[in-house]
Amino acid sequence: MREEDIGERMSEILNLCETDPDVGLELIEQVIKTNPELELNPFTRFAKAIAYGSKGLFKLLRNKPRMDWTTFNEEELRENLGITDAHLDYLELAL
Repeated sequence: MREEDIGERMSEILNLCETDPDVGLELIEQVIKTNPELELNPFTRFAKAIAYGSKGLFKLLRNKPRMDWTTFNEEELRENLGITDAHLDYLELAL
């Protein structure tokens, strides 16, 4: 595979991890099953972080771009954004 094709494919995977994180994570897991050495690959880890971040909080933040995030405490952020424990769990996985 040409280097250009590889770069394009990597970009597609990252976009998928952001726009449809469940499908992106499934794709990553399929790749890891056939190539277990890729589990620790930096790109694989980064793609997973993007997917879990998207499942966690990124989409919520995009829905409210005009909020001043620095003035709220944790409970206010949870209330204003609709953050659930599941969102926080995904963010923890992303990190």
